[in-house]
Amino acid sequence: MLILIGGLAGALALPVTMVGVGWAVVAVALAAVAVAARRRPRPGALGVAVVAVLLAGTGTVRAAGWLLVLCLAAALLLAVVDDLTWRGLLRAPLVLPHSALTGLRAAVTGQREGGERGADGGSRSGRPAVLGWAVALVAVAIFGGLLAAADGIFAELLRDLLPGPGELARAAAGFLLAALLAAALVGRGAAVRTPVQDGPAVSAVPDHAGRGRAPRTLVPGEWVPTVALLDVLFGGFVVVQVTTWFRGHDYVLDPAGPTYAEYARGGFGQLLAVTLLTLGVVGVVAARAARDTARRRLLLRSLGGALCLFTLVVVASAVTRMALYVQAYGFTRPRLLADALVLWLGLIFVAILVAGVRLSMARLPHVVVGSAVLVLFGLVAVNPDAMVARTVIGRYQQDGHLDAGYLSVLSADAVTELDRLPEPHRTCALAHLVDDLREPDPWYGFNISRARARALLAERPLLAAELPHCWPRPYGGPQRDG
Repeated sequence: MLILIGGLAGALALPVTMVGVGWAVVAVALAAVAVAARRRPRPGALGVAVVAVLLAGTGTVRAAGWLLVLCLAAALLLAVVDDLTWRGLLRAPLVLPHSALTGLRAAVTGQREGGERGADGGSRSGRPAVLGWAVALVAVAIFGGLLAAADGIFAELLRDLLPGPGELARAAAGFLLAALLAAALVGRGAAVRTPVQDGPAVSAVPDHAGRGRAPRTLVPGEWVPTVALLDVLFGGFVVVQVTTWFRGHDYVLDPAGPTYAEYARGGFGQLLAVTLLTLGVVGVVAARAARDTARRRLLLRSLGGALCLFTLVVVASAVTRMALYVQAYGFTRPRLLADALVLWLGLIFVAILVAGVRLSMARLPHVVVGSAVLVLFGLVAVNPDAMVARTVIGRYQQDGHLDAGYLSVLSADAVTELDRLPEPHRTCALAHLVDDLREPDPWYGFNISRARARALLAERPLLAAELPHCWPRPYGGPQRDG
């Protein structure tokens, strides 16, 4: 029954191919399904559900589809991952399909979602409800067809009320997608969790006698040389970075210096390599390094902390590189996402440093996921497409160069910035939105940015005489005959 409820919510409200309030409506319904399917609510379940709904609700205030995709991915991660550990995060991509199969299997075999039993001690099956809805739909189709054939006015009324083929396809896709998500949530709720027993952790790998054994710890002689050499290497890298860091534009404008693109992309590539290396090394050392004496704990804190501090300097260098690039050429979506990613990685390294002081990494996965959610909400708040348009138009006002082709693919989020352009650039930059905004959104597709764009274009229409000169699209600038 819970799966059917989720599917019906998707059929009714899920926009599927557009950005709108329906994503938040379905998220609320799925959150209710998740709560109902839980045998015992997990700690913080209500807070997780609220954050997931807020992430899905970003489609109500922002029209950029790529931003909603990121927020929906984060909401799914929060919904399906119960165990916020490194192992739990790595297994997250497999949790959703496995849980969906579990939930569907429970529905097909007649086991009630959540695993509860009726007062008579038997299982209360969800199959009667499914069968009842199926019979009702068939009956409505048969009797509706007969009544429509009997009365022309009634038939015309039905034609006005019934959705067209496109709407039916959307409803079917929405039902399927939401039902699968509901099945995954039901499967997670019905999963039997093994109680955690007190005592030392043991490895899942048995020894030759068939008994579990604790993971082998690393003595300082095994990990200190690696971390110490990495500290030296990273320290040298940071020294080199500092020599060019404060030169800014003078460095990239030097004939022997790199281009802005090479400077920014090289720094970002280095950042990613450093990040992966640091996270891998720190993760292994933090999990396995012996810390049974004060000397070993001091080694772990000092060498590991130095590695993280050096990485933070590299993060700052990468931020500076990207800032120079943006000052020269303005933002694009990839550049803005790169900045957001840099910020997130910086937060992670700060969290690693704090965890290193306490010599406890248990809460680090929570910080990683929580900081990612905060960065996503930050992106939603700054309105990325509007920020991109603002920087591109700012460059145009400075040197007369307009990246018109990029402006013409931005979403309705950028309409207030694009409206600042002089004609005919304004008309050509907004022309791609006219077709999308010509028809009003269905209720489940309501979006504040698109509503604002419609109001603005109604108040200040585009110049019809300029539209023929805006071809080809994406707009590359007004084109004149001859």
